[in-house]
Amino acid sequence: MLVDANATGADPAFAGLQCLRALWSDATAAGHGRLHASTGATRAALPREGLPVLVIHGADDGLVPADFSGGAYAKWARSAGRDVRYWRVANAQHFDAFLGLPVMGARYVPMLAYAYAGLDRVWAHLDAGAAMPGDAEIATRRRELSAQGLAPLAKDDLGLIP
Repeated sequence: MLVDANATGADPAFAGLQCLRALWSDATAAGHGRLHASTGATRAALPREGLPVLVIHGADDGLVPADFSGGAYAKWARSAGRDVRYWRVANAQHFDAFLGLPVMGARYVPMLAYAYAGLDRVWAHLDAGAAMPGDAEIATRRRELSAQGLAPLAKDDLGLIP
């Protein structure tokens, strides 16, 4: 939040927000072009033609929902004729670091296993000419949380594609 030390009133941040809005909408404002160019540089672009792309996303990601990121990107790229594969992983989300908390570890599986599996398959495609992996809805199992703690993660819990 921008706070102007000289601002007063019910919303002291309002003047700073008005300044930011003017920077975005007033083409004569100093920095207007630089702001628009910088914002534009963060937009997703289509992959180049022929580039093998595998998007992997957690189906239960409440912080970065698939329909607003990976899933939307895969759909958009396909509609533009790009060959994009999409793995949707049940009981998974972006932040594996949270899985150290038992309540989170019981609800979610780690995404890193799918990233490695995906990288292995894309590498096999590039290096040995293997087929690119297909789209997948990957079923997983949640682990049990009991008074003794979180059940160990087993390979079968991950539902990895052979």
